[in-house]
Amino acid sequence: MKEIKLANASAESTDREALQQSIDKYCNMKKIVSEGNFPINTGEISCSLCQKYNHYGPDPGKYLGCIGCPIQNATGKIKCEGTPFHDIHVLSLAILKDPSLLDAKKRQFMSLCDLEIDFLEGIKKSLTV
Repeated sequence: MKEIKLANASAESTDREALQQSIDKYCNMKKIVSEGNFPINTGEISCSLCQKYNHYGPDPGKYLGCIGCPIQNATGKIKCEGTPFHDIHVLSLAILKDPSLLDAKKRQFMSLCDLEIDFLEGIKKSLTV
């Protein structure tokens, strides 16, 4: 298993910068898998957009939403619902639980990453400025 670089976006990062960092994350995930390893830390902690836009309330675990996130703006849903990320997440959990699945699921995992990259690139192209 190989860790993904943790996100470093801040409130000052532009959406374009945060999207590019997210695209880079999925490219890195593909590289890790192509080298025969498997990425861990693939969720919020390594997503620049989540770091910039996820809002939690004063009660521990109380999620208030990802208001302003370009992905939420595109889908109308929170936590990247309706994007390839969810299929990647489900497959990642299965592989983390049983690493012997990696060889059989490698192509599927990389294809899902390609779908997410295309999705994020589309959002990035639609941004003004």
